[in-house]
Amino acid sequence: IMSNITLPTVPSVREVINGTMIDVLYYRSPVYGQQLIDVVAKLLNEKVALYKKEFPHFSGQVSLYCHSLGSVIMFDLLQNQHPTKPDLPVSETPGTAPPPNPKRRSSTVEYPEGEVLEEMADTWQWPQLMFKVDNMFALGSPVAIMLTTRGDIDEDWWPRNATSFSFPGGARLFNIFDPTDPVAFRFEPLINPRFAQLPAALVPARHRRTAPATEDTQKAARADFFGWQRIDYALQEGSDSGLMGHIRAISNAHHCYWLSKDLSLFMLDTILTQKLYVQDPGLSQDAREVEEFGPRA
Repeated sequence: IMSNITLPTVPSVREVINGTMIDVLYYRSPVYGQQLIDVVAKLLNEKVALYKKEFPHFSGQVSLYCHSLGSVIMFDLLQNQHPTKPDLPVSETPGTAPPPNPKRRSSTVEYPEGEVLEEMADTWQWPQLMFKVDNMFALGSPVAIMLTTRGDIDEDWWPRNATSFSFPGGARLFNIFDPTDPVAFRFEPLINPRFAQLPAALVPARHRRTAPATEDTQKAARADFFGWQRIDYALQEGSDSGLMGHIRAISNAHHCYWLSKDLSLFMLDTILTQKLYVQDPGLSQDAREVEEFGPRA
């Protein structure tokens, strides 16, 4: 359908738009939004259950790598989890979904003729994940603009003047972006306006010569000094200024995350520094045990 209704002019630009922002419109649709939520939750539960069946001794963390619209879907799912029942077997998955998200509003509009139409009726049901999520890595994420346009940040429950953010189940959020990605937005200023005065933290550039420290990098370090937990992280792999920045934005900025070695090392380092192996000496395994029984962490 999209190919039939898309204009033939400037095909490269329209391809970028159709491949990114159109997906978000589908998610906001009352017809397709619920289907997307249900499918994502079902696949995640099945994949984690399959992994635990294959490696029954596994007791490590689960981190999610979410790109573009996937980060919006996962943000909403994690915001609507009930953390009192983690790690339920898949066989115990409730037959019916939990009540609609109280954070989503339904409103009515009265027209002069007296006709009342319901807008954005809140009929969404939120399936539960049958495992605990520890980290959500959001890449090229439009989460911030979605929260803003939906009005979430105007609700009483939204955090203000906060110095950190976590989901109800305790998962930590990492909002990682290429500076030229036209779909990505910063998240930190939504929970504290003071974050807007600081540039995003930098993902360490380990595969090219690192540029000398600038005033922006020094400002970014101040948040760490004050004990603020950083959420926004910017990649350094590519020019973000001038003509090259514009070309990168149109060509591959929104899809560069899949090939970024800096990003892979950053996520690995983040997970390991959460002391997966240090906290519990019993998690250490030799190679023979891993080969025979699978990983435990």
